[in-house]
Amino acid sequence: MQEYQGKEAKRSHAAVPSPDGPPPPANLSPSADLSRSVRKASVNRRAWAPLSIPAYRTFWIAGLFSNMGTWMHETGAQWLMTSLDPSPSMVSAVRTAMTIPVFCLALPAGVWADRFDRRTW
Repeated sequence: MQEYQGKEAKRSHAAVPSPDGPPPPANLSPSADLSRSVRKASVNRRAWAPLSIPAYRTFWIAGLFSNMGTWMHETGAQWLMTSLDPSPSMVSAVRTAMTIPVFCLALPAGVWADRFDRRTW
């Protein structure tokens, strides 16, 4: 599909039909219809392929539960603030207090992760 031409690769997407594209013409054989469904199934299988690795699947599920716990904590804190002081500015202050550390620590952590080689630490 790709030919190397200097520094850039020339891509031709015309030869590869989209699995979700228009239906095939009625004059095609059943085998063409079958190959189309197999292509679509293989695309769906490739999307879930990383979860077939046990360590990654465990990590992904743990992250999912961690995020769900964070969402519940944030919702509970904002709900509690509406009980303590129903003013919208106080509810916004709770949300701001939870968001500021993420913004302040995410950028330096990203720079640190990009600058240092993890194999040497």
